[in-house]
Amino acid sequence: MAQILVVEDDADIANMLSVLLTSDGHEPHVAYSGSEALLLLQRQRFDLILLDLMLPGRSGLEVLGELRAAKATQEATPVIMLTAVTDKETVVRLLGAGANDYITKPFDNVELLARVRVQLRAAGDGDGDGLSGGNADGDSGSGGTQRGRTPLCHGGSGSRDGSGGSSGGGRDGGGASGDGGERNAPGLLRYKNLLLDTEAFSALVDGRPAGLSKTEFSILRLLMGNPRKVFIKDRLYESVWGGRFMGDDNTINVHISKLRAKLAALDPDTDYITTVWGIGFKMS
Repeated sequence: MAQILVVEDDADIANMLSVLLTSDGHEPHVAYSGSEALLLLQRQRFDLILLDLMLPGRSGLEVLGELRAAKATQEATPVIMLTAVTDKETVVRLLGAGANDYITKPFDNVELLARVRVQLRAAGDGDGDGLSGGNADGDSGSGGTQRGRTPLCHGGSGSRDGSGGSSGGGRDGGGASGDGGERNAPGLLRYKNLLLDTEAFSALVDGRPAGLSKTEFSILRLLMGNPRKVFIKDRLYESVWGGRFMGDDNTINVHISKLRAKLAALDPDTDYITTVWGIGFKMS
């Protein structure tokens, strides 16, 4: 069982990561700030660190720098950065500072677990299982002896609107998609009985027009472009409305409700949009 430190100031995301890692057989430990993470690193040895870039107080980059500069056993611990920033300068800086890999938010759960397993194999005995659990003075050995900084086909091809990761979609939600979503031709997105033509600005459910507003169409285009991703509400708002999310999610909820109602009116037996409570939305 791998001991994994999750450094994330958003409680909902931290909880989701903890549940996800536990379901994959790991033992997560959560720190909500850079300072808290450094304290935990002094007390316990970890097999892997999931480190958010934007943290209150000490940033993820500062924590990474202190970790790599330390003349201690944790210096070689693999680090996967979690970031909504995708510009090349930031990515190069993160990798140059010692990050082993990075993944953009909102991330695909399957992809995240795959990257975790790769880093654990590189640092351990090759089977992806963690060997640690001891404290930082080395009483119980960790499997991590390699830094392995070459990133795994990193998820920087996405954008801040949440369409990053391996699907390679841009703001229009393009790119190949999985778990029921497919793109048969440029501009066409299909999910279950729903066909979206992003060029003709049309949405058909079982061949019948859904009658979506511009905003509803934009929401659906984003979700269908990456059907396995959970879209955090602030990223969804920034992408669709183009402004800064101020914490009032009523606007998002109202439009999602109207969108669901229009789809249900044409296809009542099929679920299309799922609410991930406390986090955001994804395709069902």
